Amino acid sequence: MFSNKHADIKIVLLGDCGVGKTNIFTRIFQNSFSLESKPSKDIQIVTNNIMIEDRVLKAQVWDTTGDRRFASIKKSYMQNAKIVIIICDVTRKSTFNNIEKWATYVKNYADPHAKIIVVGNKSDLHNLREIQSQEAATLTESKGLPYLEVSALNSMNIELLYHSALAEGYLKLLA
Repeated sequence: MFSNKHADIKIVLLGDCGVGKTNIFTRIFQNSFSLESKPSKDIQIVTNNIMIEDRVLKAQVWDTTGDRRFASIKKSYMQNAKIVIIICDVTRKSTFNNIEKWATYVKNYADPHAKIIVVGNKSDLHNLREIQSQEAATLTESKGLPYLEVSALNSMNIELLYHSALAEGYLKLLA
């Protein structure tokens, strides 16, 4: 619940190694992209304040590593997460096959009422797609999860993703 006119929301980016979590993260906060980016071995956290209606929403966004060696550490990252964005790579169907694994992870370690958003990254790579938009939407819808496609490379839907996550977080705080 809101205390006075201030509230905190924790947003966590999850997904397999190499799906583009860090590139999405840097596109949101620095409006940059690197073709030479390497898989993260650490966590990055950015906090910013956003005014929604007459309240200050302090958004804390966590970019996690997808490396399995850090699974035990990631459990602590999930504490108090209100929004979890599971990121998949549309050019690697195996990353979509792991959505259920990540959703179970969220249910086990995040806030019991955390909202999950599934994101298909690299939508600009049309000729390399292994999963089509409709197939991905159908798969996520069958699990009761919203789906959005983005491209960290060309910024497609990146702002929409962030604002959707903030809106979901705001609604969770009002509940």
